[in-house]
Amino acid sequence: MSATFWITTNCNLNCKYCYEGEDKLNKSMSKEIVNKAIEFTLDYFEKTNEEELIIPIHGGEPFLEFEIMKYIVSEFKEKANKKGKKVSFVTTTNATILNDEILKFIIDEIPDITISTDGTKETHDKMRPFKNGKGSHSSVIENSLKLLKYIPNMRVRMTFDSDSVDSLYKDVKYLIDLGFKVIVPAPNLFDKNWDNKHVEILETQIRDIKKYIVGRTDISISITDKEIYPIKGPCNGGVSSLHIYPDGKLYPCILTGGNKEFYIGDIFNGIDTLRRDQILKYSYSLNEHCDGCKLYNYCDGTRCKIINKLITGDYCLAPPMHCALENLQYKINLKEESNIN
Repeated sequence: MSATFWITTNCNLNCKYCYEGEDKLNKSMSKEIVNKAIEFTLDYFEKTNEEELIIPIHGGEPFLEFEIMKYIVSEFKEKANKKGKKVSFVTTTNATILNDEILKFIIDEIPDITISTDGTKETHDKMRPFKNGKGSHSSVIENSLKLLKYIPNMRVRMTFDSDSVDSLYKDVKYLIDLGFKVIVPAPNLFDKNWDNKHVEILETQIRDIKKYIVGRTDISISITDKEIYPIKGPCNGGVSSLHIYPDGKLYPCILTGGNKEFYIGDIFNGIDTLRRDQILKYSYSLNEHCDGCKLYNYCDGTRCKIINKLITGDYCLAPPMHCALENLQYKINLKEESNIN
């Protein structure tokens, strides 16, 4: 089970593609909310059959609230230990404000960390500037390389869109050459400018990345994953995973935080199972446009109905780019290499 603590919605960057929008609310989680959220989470966890409790600490940029982050880790570990439960923590950061104290905290307490960066200085600074317009690349890379010395398989999360897809190979290569070994490039599905031309560009970029890492068993680039896709069951957001907003309200997944349409309760009164189940029922509905596709049972476009709703307005209509990417990855990474019809 996972329970994500949104400790702040504030961020010091102004990323071009941020799914939280331009008018971000500046909310932070108080100690009172933290205490209640920990109590709620542990009580809920005890009622499940889950063996592992994972607490993602999320923002905004979570390290803007470093004192709250330290408090959460300390209090959670103490209270979980009293109940005989083990708890682990994960987080994602833009790596712009990682001083020596924060770096030590990450290494000691949250080594399961993801750094957000988009590659070369040119691409990164275009996509991920500070709020004052200045580029953040130098700070991100300097701090990330410090962490990489202690966490050699630290994940790097890249976002690309129709504007930056033509430099994807160059950006991935740049990060590999710096020593990063686990890289997760992901398309901005909210970008409305994707078209067939961009998909063709993406195919060329993925093929170039595959050529560059051929024989490198120490490198993991998610977009070139050769593993056969696992069958994906229905969404369980709000059941085995929860998102706790700074005000204590509950949401089923990361994309729904703060969205009233997907509110499913709060830490004071518990989960509104009726509201939750009304949302989850769509996970069992057929995507008619996807029916008959060879990837139907392996694709997030048929499983994640919430992102469908957010992008297309229809729970059962997957974003065209999502479909294109899934089929492209299958074609390049599995079909061609395995000679599958």
